[in-house]
Amino acid sequence: MALSSSYGNTIIVACDQEEEAMPPPPIIVSDQTEILDAHAVKGQLDKQFGGAQAKGRKLAEAAQQRGYQAVAGAQAETGFRRRLKAGAPVKPPPGTAGAPVQEVEFEVAIRALRKGQSKDHAALATLTIKAGPHSETQELLLEAPDGDFGGASESKLENDQVVPAESWWSALRTCLLGKCATTCATSLVVCGGTWVAYLACVGAACGLCFTRCAGCASCDCRWWCKWGVGCCDA
Repeated sequence: MALSSSYGNTIIVACDQEEEAMPPPPIIVSDQTEILDAHAVKGQLDKQFGGAQAKGRKLAEAAQQRGYQAVAGAQAETGFRRRLKAGAPVKPPPGTAGAPVQEVEFEVAIRALRKGQSKDHAALATLTIKAGPHSETQELLLEAPDGDFGGASESKLENDQVVPAESWWSALRTCLLGKCATTCATSLVVCGGTWVAYLACVGAACGLCFTRCAGCASCDCRWWCKWGVGCCDA
């Protein structure tokens, strides 16, 4: 609680020190990023989108109905994983239930799609972030008509229906434009190709800032992951 009183031209402010005190940010003692094996990524995406009971099956069906087919070759799939560890357990904020965490990991896996020989590109993506008992997974269909990645759209599953979304890609792009160097922002315009090639090009131009923005876009400011990957809204 903060109380204030005035005496002449002097304003006196008294603060409750216990309420005002904020815990120091966790110290990151380990931060590792790795490119995932393409064969393993393919298997993961086959499981996520291909089986009859696959969670993302309807997104894959929607992509096929819109004329998209999987791209073959080296630019078919890609993925990466980032792991961070704090020097001590991170506790939930006061009034929030949940077990303390000390490590956070997020993973991005993408399959490139294309509509015939046109410039229309799409991708099926899975985004997973986890820390201790907490986890969140998203499945998305990304579309860039005529190769316009700046105007790309997202679709997700909601109540077992494919619906428009503004989620991971929207947050990632906004973060790259607002928090990274000019060369990174420029890459969002000049890079092209399939979604796999495009993200590889943007990632090369943005460096660590790309993985940071990908992490905060996956976390969505949840307490159990933002201590490591940040909050895109901050």
